[in-house]
Amino acid sequence: MLLLAVVAGGLNVYLVQEFVLTEEVYHNTLGERMAYDRIDKMLSQQQKWSWLAYALIPLGVFLQTFATSLCLLTGVVFPPQK
Repeated sequence: MLLLAVVAGGLNVYLVQEFVLTEEVYHNTLGERMAYDRIDKMLSQQQKWSWLAYALIPLGVFLQTFATSLCLLTGVVFPPQK
């Protein structure tokens, strides 16, 4: 299940980066506030560090699983009082 969650997270990041947040979106959104060259520089830096998003997916899934498990175990260890 952990592997499935990591693969789904990786697929989600890939789809968002490739199909949702395209260069056109950045240029249309930031075009009035930033120069075209600065937007291109920002996008090149983002592509340079995009591997980091994929590397942090397993850590994020682990932290989410840990937090959920901790909350469930708290309910088991400290049951509600009557």
